[in-house]
Amino acid sequence: MRTERVVDVGRVLVVDWDVHHGQGIQYAFEKTPGAGLGYTINLPWNKTGMTDADTITAFQHLLLPVAYQFQPQLVLVAAGFRLRRGDPKGRVLLALEGGYNLRSTAEGAAACVSSLLGDPCPPLSSSSPSLSALTSISETISAHYPYWSRLQVLEGGPLADDVGH
Repeated sequence: MRTERVVDVGRVLVVDWDVHHGQGIQYAFEKTPGAGLGYTINLPWNKTGMTDADTITAFQHLLLPVAYQFQPQLVLVAAGFRLRRGDPKGRVLLALEGGYNLRSTAEGAAACVSSLLGDPCPPLSSSSPSLSALTSISETISAHYPYWSRLQVLEGGPLADDVGH
């Protein structure tokens, strides 16, 4: 599918999260190697078993600052449901992909639709993000903050001592 033929928008934000690297969607948007330097952000987790707190921290410190600065006209969400609100003026597309356990896929899809309809989100664990998650997020921010002024190096991250705030 060629996105340019489907919607007439200039800035598209694709949020693709899963337990593996989702390069299929990434490649669909790359026309010239290197042309979008800084626009493709991949956050590799350094271990398995990431928690709600890890994911929320990644969204708060990496995804949301870039999204606010980028100001997308369309947001595409490809949620791999092997993991466990939209702007009323914006457009959001939830693409059901991955998820080989039908019950988990159904529960994940229902939670997304429920949230978009304004229902309260289910309670999340109140734990702190793991050191591994903070390291992964910090390394990703460090690679991309030259392109995105809203990104800030996390305190205690690998570059926190080398970068002035």
